[in-house]
Amino acid sequence: MIKEAIIKKKKRFSVIWMLPVFALITASWMIYKTELNRGPLIVIEFENAQGLQANKTKLKCRSVDVGIVEEVELNPEFSRAIAKVRVTKNFEDLLKADSKVWIVKPRIGNRGITGMGTILSGAYIEFSPGSSAELNREFVGLKEPPIVQKEEGGLVVELLSDDASSLNPGDPVIFRGFTIGTILDTEFRSSERHFVYRVYIEPSYSNLLCQSSRFWNSSGIRVNYGVDGLEIDTATLETIISGGVSFDLPEGVKPGMPCVKGHQFKLYKSYDEIMEQPYNHFAEYVLLFDSSIAGLKKGAPVEYRGFQIGSVVEVAPFDPQHELSGNLGPLPMPIVIRIDPGRFDFDDSPEAVLKVQQQMGTRVELGLRAMMGTRNLLAGSRFIAFDYIENAEPAKIGEYRNSETIPTVSSGFDHIEELFAQLLEKLNGLEIEETLVDIREFTDNFDTTLLNIDHFLTTDELHQLPGQLTATLQQLEQTLSGVDPSSRIYQQLQQLLEEIRNTSRLFSDYAEKLNAKPNALIFSGSSHSDPIPPKDE
Repeated sequence: MIKEAIIKKKKRFSVIWMLPVFALITASWMIYKTELNRGPLIVIEFENAQGLQANKTKLKCRSVDVGIVEEVELNPEFSRAIAKVRVTKNFEDLLKADSKVWIVKPRIGNRGITGMGTILSGAYIEFSPGSSAELNREFVGLKEPPIVQKEEGGLVVELLSDDASSLNPGDPVIFRGFTIGTILDTEFRSSERHFVYRVYIEPSYSNLLCQSSRFWNSSGIRVNYGVDGLEIDTATLETIISGGVSFDLPEGVKPGMPCVKGHQFKLYKSYDEIMEQPYNHFAEYVLLFDSSIAGLKKGAPVEYRGFQIGSVVEVAPFDPQHELSGNLGPLPMPIVIRIDPGRFDFDDSPEAVLKVQQQMGTRVELGLRAMMGTRNLLAGSRFIAFDYIENAEPAKIGEYRNSETIPTVSSGFDHIEELFAQLLEKLNGLEIEETLVDIREFTDNFDTTLLNIDHFLTTDELHQLPGQLTATLQQLEQTLSGVDPSSRIYQQLQQLLEEIRNTSRLFSDYAEKLNAKPNALIFSGSSHSDPIPPKDE
């Protein structure tokens, strides 16, 4: 019997199956490798997505491609555009929290025309890395390109202004005619009610700025017409067209401490406004006057023996409930003044203010007092004068509404005003009407006297008097003819005759004068002809 062969199939692994496995492994590896080398996805929020296209718009840093826009969409509120950008792995470290991002496209502004290269290539997103140690994946795009991409090394300070000036980001900052910085941005702080301008000073010139520096608006042209003629002041052509600010140390102000980032300065309207009050730090006091303060205005000088040491800040409202040493009499008029240490041999600094405050108490004890001075009697302008008063009553620094007060005294002009008031009272007390009646009676009597004199001058006896004198002279001459010329009596009679002849001549001339002008007896002064105005040529 023949047995049948049993056939068994041997399981065997086919090489062909290795291909899909290898493909799978390769694909997995490629996916892993791709994901491993794939950079992060960042989100940038813009006001609008003008010029942005998915998978086409590039993200650049210093003209180097560092990523590409993968998707452009709207935020959930549909109020802003969202751009999702894939950043190349090698540039992941650039994603600092304080980095700046903006869209580069053609723009026309006060800095000229920018972004012209994007007309052919299209808009792109510019990325300016920050310096923060913290990384970030979400950014807010700027509306405009930043004036300075990096503020490192330079100095950034703030200018404060009560009203909006003709200044914009990008306007120059000028020091003695040379541009050394620029205005970064502007902001209105409603809580503080003033405008803020952030100013960037380049690193090479940051040492020119100190805490005593002053900034003023140098935009446009300033025209001033005075006694010296027409004065025109301009900065540079750039500031005339677009605007700008200047800074420097005012005349007479010493350099202060170096500035730090964020230091705040007041922005003045002009350099002339700075010179009206060139100092920043001052000691403030209140002066209480019992007399009138008419003519004293804000800004009036405060002087010590003719040298200005400060100015009047304001005429403060008096306090009806204030009592001075229990005196419930007339309320004093408070005047707020400031004393500037910078006007002395001190720095314009808070430390100098403390020195003045420490010395003021001692000087008051030595007799230093404040009084009201008059600059012009006709105009009535007044100022505050300080001086030492001999035998002054002892006094110290006082207090009024939480402010220190300096003792005051009455000035000599106040006494003159009192005397003038007393004179007016005496004039008012005179019996003017009775005096006028007496004067009228005297005038009537004087007129009667003049009539009598005129009647006397017109009588015949007065006109015959010169002839009678002539006859007398002739008789005397006949008498002298019989006397010996060498005798003494002849000489005496000859002298008498000469005197009578002179008297007769004078009387004759005076009589003719009285005949021509009867009032010459009273008004004996020489007459002058009336002035005749010159003829117009």
